[in-house]
Amino acid sequence: MTIESFFPNQQYSFCLYRDFQKPYEYIKQLLKWKESGRPIRVIVTGTPINYAMAIESLTYSEVDGTGDVYFSLELKEYKFIKTPSSNTLTIPTTQRETKSLATHYTVQKGDTLWLIAKKVTGDGSNYKAIAQKNNITNPDKIYVGQKLVI
Repeated sequence: MTIESFFPNQQYSFCLYRDFQKPYEYIKQLLKWKESGRPIRVIVTGTPINYAMAIESLTYSEVDGTGDVYFSLELKEYKFIKTPSSNTLTIPTTQRETKSLATHYTVQKGDTLWLIAKKVTGDGSNYKAIAQKNNITNPDKIYVGQKLVI
């Protein structure tokens, strides 16, 4: 996408707003965005155009002695690339033997909900889910012989 226009140095009758900055302030901002290497957002109101764009090039100059700065801004659609994070779990493609989880557990001497969760599900942090499923408000209060739904 190429945008060609100018930043006015004075108020014109066709300008819809007032109190704008000097033209080179806008040029400085465009150059700053270009040099950052980060995308900008191009939105055209009243249309579905709303794209992340990279600034490929910016050319500008004063043309007619008015101090207006004419520019040409070349943009290219910016594509965000999703890369897996280093802590992403990779799932093997081979079949694994699966064992079914117990649906009930009877509390033994020395058990804690965390130990039970670790033993039954393989992850001690599942103790919260077991407590919730069994309406246990205080996870430290379980009793020998208590039957838990897993």
